[in-house]
Amino acid sequence: MIKIIDDALPEDMFKKCFDFLNPTNTEFDFHNENIPWTLGRDILTKEELNPKLKSTYQMHHMLFWDKGKSEHYDGCLSAIKSILPELAEISLYRMKINALLNNSKVDAGITNIPHADLLEPHLSFVLYLNDSDGDTVFYKEKWDAIPLSQLTECKRVSPKKNRVVISDGNYHASQNPIDNEIRLILNAVIRMKEDNEKG
Repeated sequence: MIKIIDDALPEDMFKKCFDFLNPTNTEFDFHNENIPWTLGRDILTKEELNPKLKSTYQMHHMLFWDKGKSEHYDGCLSAIKSILPELAEISLYRMKINALLNNSKVDAGITNIPHADLLEPHLSFVLYLNDSDGDTVFYKEKWDAIPLSQLTECKRVSPKKNRVVISDGNYHASQNPIDNEIRLILNAVIRMKEDNEKG
């Protein structure tokens, strides 16, 4: 299941939930003293990969993980729950904001490393926070898949502000923006019980 929802949030709710990212409403800048950003690899793997798959750096702000919550957790969770009202907070595994950057070593034919967010039944939720290039590439295979070199691409979703894409455990990969400076998303990983998994 790969579900796309455009204009997922009312405009006023989108602004209320994510105004903290750019409170001056000018050019986006990481110099925002209210948000601690961390630099790290998009995905790391020891598996031998082909030249069209590349691990690149991204910035991220953790909203919820095993060590705690961000002060911006409640607002971002309310955005997700307005789209997935059945979401139980206890099912939430991780929630973060990712900022993938323009990278001179990447061209349009390169994606980041395909991955599944958990190796058990789960939903992956992505809300694009700005208009950008840098598709999300989805594969037919899910978390218990064959080696990365044998994945089968099945769908591409282009970033568009206030567009949501929800998948149920599919391997997927992001692409760095080339025409834009930055690609911002809200990402949540939600555990599912096996018998509740929807196809």
